[in-house]
Amino acid sequence: MPENNISAFEIKDCSVVSIAIGKHALNTKELFTQLLSVDQDSIYYHFWGKLLRTSFSTPEFNNDFAQWISEQIHDKSLAERLSVLEPQDYPSLDELRQEMLDIIQSSLEQNTVLLYTNAQEPFYFLKLSMVVFDTSKIINEPKEFANFIDDLSYGSLYFHFVDARRRTQNHRDDFSNWIALFEGYDELIDMIVNIDPFFLPLSKLKEKVSNIFRTYFK
Repeated sequence: MPENNISAFEIKDCSVVSIAIGKHALNTKELFTQLLSVDQDSIYYHFWGKLLRTSFSTPEFNNDFAQWISEQIHDKSLAERLSVLEPQDYPSLDELRQEMLDIIQSSLEQNTVLLYTNAQEPFYFLKLSMVVFDTSKIINEPKEFANFIDDLSYGSLYFHFVDARRRTQNHRDDFSNWIALFEGYDELIDMIVNIDPFFLPLSKLKEKVSNIFRTYFK
C-alpha cells in the first residue's frame, strides 16, 4: 500500500487522431497571419505531434512549421531559426507563439521576396483529438515503476510523460510529480525531470525512462 495514504498512481492510456481545423497558409505571410489567432491546440500539435505519427523518413527539422518552410518555401534560414525552438522552454504556448511571430516577422522584413513566394502544398493547421481511458493498472510505490515501464504502451507514455507537461501546473511529467509525494527520491526525480522528450522518438524515450528506473532500483 502507498505510504502516508498517498493515492495509487493510475496508469492511463490514450488514443489520438489528427483533425483539420479549416485553416491553411500558402506562403510565409499567410502563415504569420494564421498564427496570430490559431488555437493553441494546433500549435501544440505541430510541435509535439511528430511523436505520435508513423513515418518512414526522419524529418530534417524539429517541428512542422520549420519543415514546411524548408520544403515548400525553400527558406533554410527561417526554417533553421524556427527549428531551434523547444516548446518546453516556454511557460505557455502563447509565449511560444509570440516567439514564432517575432522570428517570422523579422524574416519578412529582411526578405520581402517571402511575401510573394507561394508553396506548391499549403500548410494545413491540424490539432489532436485525444481520448483517455483507464488501463486498470496501478502503482503503489515508486519502485514498482521499474517493472511497469517496459510494458507501457506508447499512448500511456505520451499521456503521462509528454502531454502531462501542458496539464500540470509545474509543467512536469506525471511520474515525477507523483513520486515527489514520497520522501527520499530527490535524485530519482531530478533524473526524470532532466529528460528532454522533444528530441526523442517514443521508443527511445521509453528506453531512457526504463533505464533510469532500473538503474535506480537495481
